[in-house]
Amino acid sequence: MLAAAKQQQFWFDMATDYPRLTDPADIEGDEDRALAITYLRDLPGSASRDEHVISAYRALNLLPPRDLALALPLFDSEDFWVQARACETVGLWRCAEAVPDLLRVARTTTHKDGRRRCARFSASGHSRQERP
Repeated sequence: MLAAAKQQQFWFDMATDYPRLTDPADIEGDEDRALAITYLRDLPGSASRDEHVISAYRALNLLPPRDLALALPLFDSEDFWVQARACETVGLWRCAEAVPDLLRVARTTTHKDGRRRCARFSASGHSRQERP
C-alpha cells in the first residue's frame, strides 16, 4: 500500500490478485473456493442489503473461473451493484459460454452504468475456449 501511495494511486487502482483469473490445481482442496461457496449459500439469509452485497462481492472474488455456473445466478440479483460486479468478474474470466448471459443483462438492466459495464465485457471479443 505504501508503494501505491507513493505513486499516488487510489485504493481501487492498486494491483490485486482478486478476482481470481485462473483455476487452482487442486479444486477439491481449494480453501478460497470453499469459502466462496459458503458466502453464496448464505446469501439468501443476509441480514441487510449491505451484508448481501459484501457477501456476493467476496464470493465473486474467491471463485475460480471454472465455477461460472455458481456466479451466473448473481446476474439476476435484484441489486444492481451485485449484477455489475458479477458481469465484471465473469467478463474478466473471458468465458465464451457467458456471453449470452452478459448480453441479456446488458439489455435488460435498468441502470445505465450497468448496461455499459455488461456490454463492455460481452463485446470484448477475447474469450477462452468453452469448458467441457
